[in-house]
Amino acid sequence: MEELSRSQRKKKRTLDKIVKASYEVFSSRGLSQATLEEIAEAADIGKGTLYGHFESKMHLIVYLVRHSTDELIESMKGRLKEPGNLSDRLRSLIQGQLQFYKNNQGAFKLLFFARAMVKQKSNDPLVEEIRGEFKRFLNFLRVSFNGSIPGGETGIPPEDLAVAVAGLVSGAFSFWLIEESTRDLEKRSDLLANILLSGLAAKDAKPA
Repeated sequence: MEELSRSQRKKKRTLDKIVKASYEVFSSRGLSQATLEEIAEAADIGKGTLYGHFESKMHLIVYLVRHSTDELIESMKGRLKEPGNLSDRLRSLIQGQLQFYKNNQGAFKLLFFARAMVKQKSNDPLVEEIRGEFKRFLNFLRVSFNGSIPGGETGIPPEDLAVAVAGLVSGAFSFWLIEESTRDLEKRSDLLANILLSGLAAKDAKPA
């Protein structure tokens, strides 16, 4: 890999400061209330420097959502083992999500707020970019289930299972944050996986 120049290293350090400060400010203030001035102050940089990286708050949010989605997917990839059956893959994907959310709570809150944003009708192309990132995340989950879901009339479409996994994990973690209890993630990963697997088994069961 080509070594970064001095100016590139400086730019990267500044970007890292902006990202860290943005997660903190957006987590405490929300996406609509937080301002670029607050983020610049938290990052200990000038507002002009911030605008040198992002021309608007929405451009910054798009970047953070994409950055968070990249890291979330990488966390799940690190847990997956090939080939693996449905049970194995469910547990691995859930573990990867929970571990990322625990270690990156600012990113989790940002993604949580951003999902609410894209639920609202908007013609803003930047909002559509954010929506595209969530679709990318769901598509990764969907592809991860290919070949591991029972077929036939009782089979669950991978896209539906992807939504179920994403919603269950995100919802559960949000309430664990309220309880201020994010420990024992391995046990809780198994719990969530068992809930989903029990539902799938019930759907596959045929009446006598």
